[in-house]
Amino acid sequence: MGEAAEMIPSISLTNEVLSLDRQSQEWKTTTGKVREACEVYGIFTLDYENIPLELQQMLFKTTAEIFDLPMETKLQYKKPSPRDGGYAFSNPYMPLYESIGVYGGEEEVRAFEKLMWPQGNPQPQFW
Repeated sequence: MGEAAEMIPSISLTNEVLSLDRQSQEWKTTTGKVREACEVYGIFTLDYENIPLELQQMLFKTTAEIFDLPMETKLQYKKPSPRDGGYAFSNPYMPLYESIGVYGGEEEVRAFEKLMWPQGNPQPQFW
């Protein structure tokens, strides 16, 4: 494994962790690790035992399909601020940067889907 990958924090969510009392010290420690990973690294890997491999593979495939859409299509998904999600892309300081954040419930996901695939999503079973 490369040096950069070794620096990315990994957080394990087991059924035991998820069943903890939200006021317990263990829960606060776990959520503190998530917060620190987001604030310090901007990324973390999540080890969660209940996500089937097939779903993980479908997620990666669908993510690639979204980022492969034409720039004009992705630019339609604008939000007032990056904190609100939306499409963000490279700038002089981060020339290879690209992200899409879809925040909200099913209604927001459906609106995003319709914007990205006006003729219909070829993979609707994922959503």
